[in-house]
Amino acid sequence: MYTQVLKETMPIPSLKIEDMFKAVRIRVMELSGETQISWEHSSLVGDFYFSVKEQSVVKNVSDETIFDYIKEHFRYYESVTDDIYDAECMPYVDAFNQYRIPIIKLLRAYSRIQYKKEGKAFSDCYGMAVFHDEGHKESNVDVEIQMSVKGYYENTDHVVFKTVPAIEFASAVIKGSYEQLTSVHRAVAQWVRDNGYEFNSAMFCIYHVSPAQTQNPDELVTEVCYPVKKK
Repeated sequence: MYTQVLKETMPIPSLKIEDMFKAVRIRVMELSGETQISWEHSSLVGDFYFSVKEQSVVKNVSDETIFDYIKEHFRYYESVTDDIYDAECMPYVDAFNQYRIPIIKLLRAYSRIQYKKEGKAFSDCYGMAVFHDEGHKESNVDVEIQMSVKGYYENTDHVVFKTVPAIEFASAVIKGSYEQLTSVHRAVAQWVRDNGYEFNSAMFCIYHVSPAQTQNPDELVTEVCYPVKKK
């Protein structure tokens, strides 16, 4: 009985997990004549949904509003959990649920204001590194360094300007030091294999906040990207 009710309730869109369990408990009690009462134990500190109804993006929200919202949620999570990953990540998840803005754009909006407050310059150009080698290499790495620019320019002796076509890729964004990169690469690669995709080109990293912008490794924001196609 419980399993059937759970299966029927989980797909309800935009229902928080704690509300989903309450709905299941009420239905099980009704069907069993209150002879069965379901229980659950949780240590979640953020909101979780099994199914989310698509919502429109909140337009015209300022960087300052995003910064204040995330900063407030940083303080909240720091007060209720010792888990550094929850404290660092959940404020951005909450901001996504609030504004429906992609997390990478939230990270850049937050960084723009943070850098301004610290009297530092923040560049909105994307720095990238495309790794052309097959497999990992410790030396003689074939890597192409790119920087996004606006406009059209003539090639020079050392710099080539080009327009890169749109591609489909699987990615993960990490905030913090590059020591996390190995495990993130493995996680993205595993997701690709588990979801019916195959690798389609050279992997690359987008450095949204790079060492050129901060010397604090905790402030780095890196997106690990693997071009893919359906099998």
